[in-house]
Amino acid sequence: MTNLTDLPNEMKYTILNNIMCDNEYELFNRVINYKYLSKEFNKLSCELIANKQLKPEPKFRRGQLVKFNKSEEERIRKNVQELQKTYGHSVGEQPYGRLILYCDPVWIESLKTYRYDYEYGIFGDHEGATYEHNLELFPTLRYYGTNW
Repeated sequence: MTNLTDLPNEMKYTILNNIMCDNEYELFNRVINYKYLSKEFNKLSCELIANKQLKPEPKFRRGQLVKFNKSEEERIRKNVQELQKTYGHSVGEQPYGRLILYCDPVWIESLKTYRYDYEYGIFGDHEGATYEHNLELFPTLRYYGTNW
């Protein structure tokens, strides 16, 4: 039989709030009924989660400054070096520094991750897209005031 602690918090608190009464016999009957309901609610909640295909909240949002993590940056640098060997030294500007997310994240169901569209360059004239696991927040300076 399912324990009340196995239920989601909303269901657990609703059940606990509804079983308050003065009579012990009535309380016992209510607890027995709610144990049965909790078992059924647990099955139902698991089915709902599976059917809704719930997804996590995105780590980043539009307008944030991000950068590639070390492993992704190394992969890009390796690809650029191969291009330089093949086509010469001028392969254009690369996304090694600050990236600006200019769109809301898009959930990719088949990969179970978010895709982010970004822009980079002096005037933001270069664009690209990557997955959430390739990104981390770009460190920013915080000014706490001056002595002037």
